[in-house]
Amino acid sequence: MVNLKNKRLAVFVDTGSSLEIWDKMGFLNRELNLYNYLAKKFNKVYIFTYGNKRELNFKKNVSKNIEIIPKVGNLHDYIYELTIPFGHRKILSECDVYKTMQNTGALAPIYAPFIMRSFCLRHGI
Repeated sequence: MVNLKNKRLAVFVDTGSSLEIWDKMGFLNRELNLYNYLAKKFNKVYIFTYGNKRELNFKKNVSKNIEIIPKVGNLHDYIYELTIPFGHRKILSECDVYKTMQNTGALAPIYAPFIMRSFCLRHGI
C-alpha cells in the first residue's frame, strides 16, 4: 500500500455547494467524517468550497491538518470553478491528489494538474 503521510490532498466540493449548505441539509458530519479519516492518512487536506468566509467557522469540525478554502470574490460559481487553479495555484502545486465530491465539481480538478505542471516547470518547482 502507498504511504500517503507525506502527500497532500485537494478536495473539491460540487459546484455551488459548501460546508454551510451541508450543515443546513443535515449531512455535514457524515461528509466531514470521511475527510477527517483521510486526514489521518495524508499530511495535509485542503477542502475547496463555494461558501464565503463563514466556511472557516467549520474549522472546529475538522482535523488540525485540514484547511478549508472558501470561495474568494463574487464570481458566479461556474466561473469561479474555472479560476480555482489560477487563484490557488500555490496550494494546488503542492498537492499530490485531487478529489472531487461529484461530477458537477470535477472541472477544476480535471485541468488543475495540467496547469500546475506547466506552472511548476516554468518556475523550477
